[in-house]
Amino acid sequence: MALNSRTRYLHIAPVSHGSGLSFLPTIFRGGCTLTQNAADLRAWCRNVEAERIATTLMVPTLVNWLLELPEAADHDLSSLRTLYYGAAPMSPAKLTQAQQRFGNIFFQLYGATECAQAVCTLTQSDHLTAIETGRLASAGRPTIGIEIRIVDEDGNDVPQGITGEIWLRGRGTIGGYYNNPEGTTSEFHEGYWKSGDLGYIDGAGYVFIVDRKKDMIITGGFNVYAVEIEASLNAHSAVSMSAVVGVPDDRWGEAVHAEVVLKTGASVDAEALIAHVKDKLGRFKAPKTVSVVEALPLSAVGKVLRRQVREKYWVDQPRRVS
Repeated sequence: MALNSRTRYLHIAPVSHGSGLSFLPTIFRGGCTLTQNAADLRAWCRNVEAERIATTLMVPTLVNWLLELPEAADHDLSSLRTLYYGAAPMSPAKLTQAQQRFGNIFFQLYGATECAQAVCTLTQSDHLTAIETGRLASAGRPTIGIEIRIVDEDGNDVPQGITGEIWLRGRGTIGGYYNNPEGTTSEFHEGYWKSGDLGYIDGAGYVFIVDRKKDMIITGGFNVYAVEIEASLNAHSAVSMSAVVGVPDDRWGEAVHAEVVLKTGASVDAEALIAHVKDKLGRFKAPKTVSVVEALPLSAVGKVLRRQVREKYWVDQPRRVS
């Protein structure tokens, strides 16, 4: 991380979140940290300009909103040198737009509470070539000291390029859960933490996160990954953000459903969005239904809460397959 005595770091995310990992390192290097403590992008723009902020961290939802914020053009954001993003998948289409708008300032961090360091990084140098190499959708490569395994349901390593669950370990990985021996037994193995993320590693060592294991949709016997469909929907010019979930279906067990928030002033019908995904990903991955909504449920740091979107469709269902 390029931290030094000239670094001015603005925390828009809570310091109890991933943003806090940069708090002490910035101070140790003689830099300055400022805490905004609210996901207010208008205030963020004012603060970046007034305080000549060089470094910040956002979740992808906020980066998407920044792209649509008219006031962003009214402020001088040229002091920004690094914008870290993470905690949720970032649509390659939106990231490409952000790079074109703000320059090569983006740096992805992939990690987890259970491992107190960045697990993988997609650096600014990586971003320069990521579009051509197809790695803009990756989480980057493992950091020093991190070991990653990709395993099948039985805990066996899978071949390169094959999707499985990501297990990881390093000196920052916790040893277990406090007062929860059952959770520790089920989620740790020989020092590896079972992340619950599904992904694969390519020939150059880049890690691709496909989905959360619990968010995978099984429809008609096919595995469908919500993240992939959301990335396709978010690439549509009318779409601001989306959430894809499995909903009950008598024929298929689960059917793919999307809730979509449109950009201000945009208009598009559900059939057009379904056709857009079919064209990008094929028929069986395309949503069967799409609902246009005013907003999606978000966490305190701006992550879309897919679980809350899903739950309302499974109320009173005797079996929840998703």
